[in-house]
Amino acid sequence: MFNTGYVTYCGIRCVYSIGKDAITLIPANNDDLRKLNSHFDDQHFLFHYADGAEKNCIAFIDRVEINMGPSINLIPLYILRLLNAGPVTYMQVTGPSIDEVFHPAGYFFTKAVSGKENTVDLAYECETADEWTITINDSPINISLQYGGILRRGIASDMMLHPKLCATFPPTTDIEFLIKVYTTITRFLQLIQYNSNIGECRVYLEGTAPEHNSGYLFDWPRVGSSRSFYNEMQYRYIQPFIKDLLQFSAENTNIALQFLPEATYRWNRTDYSTQLLATLFAAFESEYKANICVYETSPVVDYSKIRENVIGKIHECSNLTLTDFERQFLADAENSIQRMGYQIGQNRKVKNVLHVLAPALRSSAENLFIRNKIGSKSGFNDEEISQISKELVGLRAQVSHEYSLSSFDDLQAEYIHFLEILVHAQMLKRADIDDAGIELIIGIVFHCNFKYTEFLQKGNTQGEEPEN
Repeated sequence: MFNTGYVTYCGIRCVYSIGKDAITLIPANNDDLRKLNSHFDDQHFLFHYADGAEKNCIAFIDRVEINMGPSINLIPLYILRLLNAGPVTYMQVTGPSIDEVFHPAGYFFTKAVSGKENTVDLAYECETADEWTITINDSPINISLQYGGILRRGIASDMMLHPKLCATFPPTTDIEFLIKVYTTITRFLQLIQYNSNIGECRVYLEGTAPEHNSGYLFDWPRVGSSRSFYNEMQYRYIQPFIKDLLQFSAENTNIALQFLPEATYRWNRTDYSTQLLATLFAAFESEYKANICVYETSPVVDYSKIRENVIGKIHECSNLTLTDFERQFLADAENSIQRMGYQIGQNRKVKNVLHVLAPALRSSAENLFIRNKIGSKSGFNDEEISQISKELVGLRAQVSHEYSLSSFDDLQAEYIHFLEILVHAQMLKRADIDDAGIELIIGIVFHCNFKYTEFLQKGNTQGEEPEN
């Protein structure tokens, strides 16, 4: 049974209903429906309500949808419950996504073989395994990895040793700041896990005495396919890069990550849609523009003198007696010439990115185009890079402009899968991860190389630090 109650929304008395997909608002007075519908374009705001015994609930609303009937739907992204008055200073994040990356077996095995002993009682106390300090909204955020507290909830505990990511920060009552700290952690997890079910995270909030504050933050329930398998990863693989990835996630909460897979590995033609290809290319363009100084390092022909002379002639013509049509033509010509020499085509952009990221993709090359027979242990040669860029740009043209392609074959799917990896590598490059780190991370995330197995073979299970 859905929870219902009364709430005042934008000065309008309403009945709310907490449903599976949205919070539905129905005006208590039918005459207020027009006022309610005037808020259909509201987005990114806080909605306060009481949900049963949980008297203080706050939903962060992404957008509003108008129904056919006398109601509107509020679509939440996050909900905070049981949040008492007073500032929050501490956030603890647990759940399957944390377990998979920071699995205790890998940490304690590495610790045991290096001869170190436990110094705390893990049943009731916590051991700090690692710490990173980042900045969010000019505030220092300390994020620590902790193990322990198995019986913290008493008989309600599940008697398992779960890792926890714990964030401490200056006291705050800003709900959106708390959400940003949480999304920084979840976006970091999305960057290092292929099929992470981020919505399963459990988030506990706490304040300081004497204004002790407690509460919980939840992702709005997401509908998606369950995992096809359990994927455990030793966090020591990526340990040197965690701080940079966390800071990158904090500084880029505005970029979309919808193209990152959340359910199963994509390999075949049925795994890709034309909408996904368009989204991947949009992400590629965005990353290229954000890091253009890295990708456009080759010398460019200087057209400035020619451009200056032509524009000078246009200005001379502008002094003549002209019709409005002729003046508009000259203005359009000047605008076009001003842009010439600065813009490069899509094909050139793909080649530029491939050349810059070639060292990071070298060990993955022979595993990415099995059907197309492209790539080798030495990476991609210039001819193969030209073929890859030509195929990708051609697919985009067919999907976006010619509308002659509505589905893909398995050969085309390999190119789209490669574009997924390329965009991911672009983000890691912008996060200041070096080529060896990018190579390692895309191997872990996409299983396109075996650098992480070499990491173990070099003796890193004995507590050695990974090579940068």
